[in-house]
Amino acid sequence: MLAGIVAASPATAAATKTWIVCPAGATAKDCAFKGNQAIQAAIDRAADGDTVLIRTGTYAIENPRDVKFEDYVIRAYVVVDGKALHVVGEPGAVIDGKDGPASTAMLIRGSDVTLRNLSFRNLRVASDEDDIYDGHGVFIMNSTAAVSGVALDRFEKMGLSARGTSNVTATDLRIVDGHVGIWVRESAQLRLCNSVIRGNHGVGVGGAAHASIRVYNSVLQANELDGVYLKEDASALVTNSIIAGNKPGGVSARNNAQAWVSHSVLFANEKGATSSADAGIVKLGAGIAEVDPQLTRDFRLSPAVANAVTSNPDVLDRVGGRAPVGLSDVAGCLRAQGI
Repeated sequence: MLAGIVAASPATAAATKTWIVCPAGATAKDCAFKGNQAIQAAIDRAADGDTVLIRTGTYAIENPRDVKFEDYVIRAYVVVDGKALHVVGEPGAVIDGKDGPASTAMLIRGSDVTLRNLSFRNLRVASDEDDIYDGHGVFIMNSTAAVSGVALDRFEKMGLSARGTSNVTATDLRIVDGHVGIWVRESAQLRLCNSVIRGNHGVGVGGAAHASIRVYNSVLQANELDGVYLKEDASALVTNSIIAGNKPGGVSARNNAQAWVSHSVLFANEKGATSSADAGIVKLGAGIAEVDPQLTRDFRLSPAVANAVTSNPDVLDRVGGRAPVGLSDVAGCLRAQGI
């Protein structure tokens, strides 16, 4: 009995490690693993509660793993499978698929992961007709994940995917110049805050089946297949956000999908702010402004427009102040009250 108590004691639980990953050629003495396969090697070695710290540098995709998914295979460069980990990049840590095999950058399956401060780019598909899931950025399946400070660009499928029973909180993302920005399916849940989803060839944020999506203080701009797109029984709430310049529309719902939008700017979406079909519903609540947001270079409302737009009184920043429409200065995800 005493041995069991000792094994479960806080002191034992706190005995976690940080595994330092470095690019090839690094000279630092504290690197546990080096080179393009170092991230996966560290994750394989790490135990629950450990941190994998990825040093500044570029990690080229090589030797991806194949993981079975329904009738498909997810081909992924980094796989976190059945673990509780923190995966953290230093500024300038990049996973780049330009010169490697077609691959998804990271798969998180059956895990509880904190993912912070990494860039993913140049993710390619080998074929549009095969049964391989490649070309994705971060693919989250049946997992709990907190994703922040992540940048995804130039990817040929989805930037961030949440599937199965996943519960994902994502803040401070930059997802640009890819295919579909974010895709949520099955009964997965996404809470998206303080993010920019821009210039993608598909939808900005999309959901299907019974997916549940909440979007706070984010910019969905210049995506080619709707800023927000929902089908089947998916649902979304969007508030304190900017939906501008998307094609064909700002917010679209089909089948039995439903979307609620309030305290947001809807502007210059090619075929209108909203559309619905086949019993889909898009409802606009209070505080909708159809004005040019005049975004600054860091994707914030210009001061003149900000003064004319009403933010949601039920959405507060972490210190209790009212969060503005558009990107917020708060460090973490917003908390919502009464909605």
